[in-house]
Amino acid sequence: PEPQPITPPMRTSAVPAAPRKPSGAEPAAPDTATWPVDTFQLDARRHLFRISSGLATLGTLEPDVEWRIAETTPLGAQERNQPMPTLFYRLTGGGVAADAAVGIVSRKQESLRGASGLMLFTVGAPTSVDNLPERYVTLTNGKTGHTRRLTVHPEWMTAGVERAFLLTGLEPEETYRLTVEPVGEGAFLLGRARGPSLAVACVQQVTEDDPSGLSPARAGRFLLTPDAEVRLNGMRGLHCGFVDDDASDNEGAVRVRVERSRSHTADRPAAASRTATAKASLATRGQASKVAPTAAVVPAQEAAPGEEATQEGTAANAYARGQALFRAKQYAHALARARDCLKLAPEHANCLLLAGSASARLDRFEDGAKYYQRFLEVAPADHPQASMVIRLLQEYEGK
Repeated sequence: PEPQPITPPMRTSAVPAAPRKPSGAEPAAPDTATWPVDTFQLDARRHLFRISSGLATLGTLEPDVEWRIAETTPLGAQERNQPMPTLFYRLTGGGVAADAAVGIVSRKQESLRGASGLMLFTVGAPTSVDNLPERYVTLTNGKTGHTRRLTVHPEWMTAGVERAFLLTGLEPEETYRLTVEPVGEGAFLLGRARGPSLAVACVQQVTEDDPSGLSPARAGRFLLTPDAEVRLNGMRGLHCGFVDDDASDNEGAVRVRVERSRSHTADRPAAASRTATAKASLATRGQASKVAPTAAVVPAQEAAPGEEATQEGTAANAYARGQALFRAKQYAHALARARDCLKLAPEHANCLLLAGSASARLDRFEDGAKYYQRFLEVAPADHPQASMVIRLLQEYEGK
């Protein structure tokens, strides 16, 4: 059986709701569906993560300059074992295309164009955890090289789930595949002239009676787009919606498809080759760590049956086989598959994680530490195992 999350139970505290603009008739309660359902529909006016300038970090940009954005929060002792909620951005300004207006901030630099400003925040319920590490996001001017550092407080800078669509009835031990597609012409959040908005945000449902005791700060968060599917596990429910500050002029909808992935991937290598779920177990000094719920983004073309295997797809295949071997306690073979993966994709974060875990199980602690250190360099700051890897490295260095 899969290890259970280590997060202790934690209550959430009441946080005053942000002031909202009137936007016509709105539902009194969120719409819901219960698995099994093949699809659910998100309406651009009804199903929202409503962001507010009072609950976000604001930054100004020059529209004629290409900017680069990246998270630069230190991954040191202060962040050990602390939740790191996924950070989102929303661009403002007339030169921003609708399909580029919302994104996720990672540790890899991403280019921003045509924006006069941006908002930084997370999605989901506020949390009572008042010692979450401050998060730092750096903006770099592409012309001058000058940088600006913005600070985000994710415990309260968040867009709530009150208006988001809620999918319930998911089984934590199962893996689900999510894709999104337009309904008709799609959804328009910035007017038709700036094109459709197809990206929707999702956050794991957190309830006080959840057996896992998951806190809102540790809930899985991700952005679902047409060019990448998402695979989920360890979740009982999911809130999804568009990210916007005012729905009064929104129109259209998108459809989210939900499919149960095949189980027992160790017995089905062909199916395993089409998934990259981040469920690699960690180990150090012979002690296995426990795995948090995950949402792994997989490029859609990898999952298409009948396609020729691409280099990236082959790396995913090697990772899936290595993961199965690790679970079967065949650590030397698991390490070999992880190395095969890294030959094809040297910055594959989950393969680095698997290589570090397998090395530790084989008592090759120095090799494992090197893989873990490389993992921290390439993995996004919101990777569900980043804080755990920091703790493992610090334990290793202290012995």
